[in-house]
Order: sequence, then C-alpha cells, then structure tokens
Amino acid sequence: MVDPDISTDFDVMTIEEFCRRYKFSEGHYFQQARLGRMPRVLKIGGRTLIPHEAIAEWKAALLAAPARQSRGPKPKVRDVAARASA
Repeated sequence: MVDPDISTDFDVMTIEEFCRRYKFSEGHYFQQARLGRMPRVLKIGGRTLIPHEAIAEWKAALLAAPARQSRGPKPKVRDVAARASA
C-alpha cells in the first residue's frame, strides 16, 4: 500500500529526498538508521534508495507504536548546581 502523502512520480526516494521531505538532517537519518528506526532501503549499484512502500510501512509502525513517556522537563543548570552544593 502506497501512502497518499508520498508523491508517486517515482517508486523510490533517495536518502536526501527522504530527509528533505520529512525534515531530518542526513546525520540524524544515519544515526537513527543504525538503530533500525528508519525505512528499509534498496542498494542498487552505488545508490541507496528508499521504496515508497517502505516509507508507508515506517510511518504505520511509528503511528502504531505506543507514545514514549516523557521524563518531565530537564532541570535548569542552576537547580542541578544548587543540589550538588547542598
């Protein structure tokens, strides 16, 4: 199933196109890809391409995953320093 939000002019996107479309830096993409959190890719010659079907599966998995619990706001630096000196 192809996601209707994704242009179907081509069946694949480059990593650069994917990052631009979803507003990721390429560095963030590769960091998350190493953790298995990005769509599967195709290696064709020297190119790495992301099939539209893989993007749709990735988005569906993100939407199906339970929301991460927030650990609350980070303490301000001065609060941490005050606790350390107490």
